[in-house]
Amino acid sequence: MKTFIKKHQKIKAICRVIDATPQAFEDKPNALEIKAKLIQLCDELTELISKLLRPISTIHRPKQDSQLKVSIALQEYIGMGILIATHLENMPLLDILKVYKSKFQYVSAYKLYEIAIHVHEELQKNSEVGVEFGLTVEKLTAFEGQITDFGETLDGTAALLTNRKSGRNQLYKKLVECSKIVRMKLDPFIVFNEKEFPELYSEYMLVRGSRKRRKIVPKDESLTDISGIVTDSVTGLPIANATITVVEHDSTVLTDEDGYYLIDELEAGDCHVTCSAPNYEMPAEYPVTLVPGESVVLNFSLVPVVPQN
Repeated sequence: MKTFIKKHQKIKAICRVIDATPQAFEDKPNALEIKAKLIQLCDELTELISKLLRPISTIHRPKQDSQLKVSIALQEYIGMGILIATHLENMPLLDILKVYKSKFQYVSAYKLYEIAIHVHEELQKNSEVGVEFGLTVEKLTAFEGQITDFGETLDGTAALLTNRKSGRNQLYKKLVECSKIVRMKLDPFIVFNEKEFPELYSEYMLVRGSRKRRKIVPKDESLTDISGIVTDSVTGLPIANATITVVEHDSTVLTDEDGYYLIDELEAGDCHVTCSAPNYEMPAEYPVTLVPGESVVLNFSLVPVVPQN
């Protein structure tokens, strides 16, 4: 987000400069249209960034809380299931429940949800035996309610994360559009009107990063970029400060708090991308073909290193 915010701040500064000299755009309909479009995009960027700046923990916290509650309850009900399966000498069910007992703490949220549903179904089937061990209808109903709430929370979290991802994509596209307007339209206009509005030219070029006359260079359409999100395969949470490297280009970036990364201005061609983070298994290099003018989305789901007992 820091890169996006920095670019947005620069666009805001440009908008303030051109808006402070309205006479330079008077009686010039096309120039007014360019100015209005840039200001509109800048306002839209402000709104998008304000939403994306909300801590991602506010999205993940309800899922984490619900997941913890289900995990605690699941441990108890898997134990009850093992007791029932042992009593019934149901070895297939006993084997499954033992696997659940040893693995449920290390599986993804969706897998945990599936395990909880299966355990509840098996307990429901054998509820008559369960009653003899203290498994009441009320307890089973409460467990079912926890599972239902967990499923709804998972769906809600996924929807919010999708919206956040969509917001990032919109943010990137709008920044690219702003950049094109500035370089291909506004720069030539300001340069052409330098003599008539020297102060505007001076302030504009200062904000653009140079007091000297700029040579307007069209965007190199042969370049491309790679972006994506890095998450924990078990919790689904984003991994901040994961290292992404495009090997052939020797380009390396770190993910932000959303697990997001962007590597731009890459030359087209075949390359390999690596991703690594402390306490996670190192995935294999991913081969990627970069097509001129097109963006590549490459997400990583890292597997945490399981502590050895």
